[in-house]
Amino acid sequence: MSETRERDNPEPERAVCFDRRDYAGPVRRVITASIDFVAVVVLFLVVLGGIWYVWLLRHPQGDLPRAPVWAALAAVYLYLTLLKRSRIRTLGYILTGVRIVDIRGGRPSVLQMTVRIAPVPLSFVPLLGALLFDLGWIVDEPRRQTLRDKWAATFVVRRHAKPVGTTPIRYMRIGYSGIFLIFPEVGRREHALQSFPEPSPQAL
Repeated sequence: MSETRERDNPEPERAVCFDRRDYAGPVRRVITASIDFVAVVVLFLVVLGGIWYVWLLRHPQGDLPRAPVWAALAAVYLYLTLLKRSRIRTLGYILTGVRIVDIRGGRPSVLQMTVRIAPVPLSFVPLLGALLFDLGWIVDEPRRQTLRDKWAATFVVRRHAKPVGTTPIRYMRIGYSGIFLIFPEVGRREHALQSFPEPSPQAL
């Protein structure tokens, strides 16, 4: 079950709103995720293989240490958080022409990016399972937010997308099996249109 509620505030918090065409749709998200999946695998193997190669040069008869595995995982984490939120962006974001922003139009924090990727290792088939779930969620989602985007309060939009206005932030409570989670939910599009009204014919 779910219900929407606003904070007890005469002037609720506001988020930016983009034109629907500027949100990254399912096809673009699939292409982006596929490219970044390959990039993550290559990055992991390069870091892991590189460290092991150097280790074997110095210790030809020694056993391979486990520490490089954690170093490779750390590199993947930095790729999916620090690099993705930066101006450089990930390879998938660059090739598909998208960027990630928070619901106020700024750059997401490292904490938000960490929260956004946190559910992926918890799925039974991590990347494929998360991708299929994301696609199923955003099909009818007006702002193309996956569930992970919602609890991280982020949008994936075209690189040069500009906000069309602001809209109130409401809070969506989603309950399942006795567990309730609260997400910031962006209001309807009409609020954004009211923020930036079109000029009247007389003004033109």
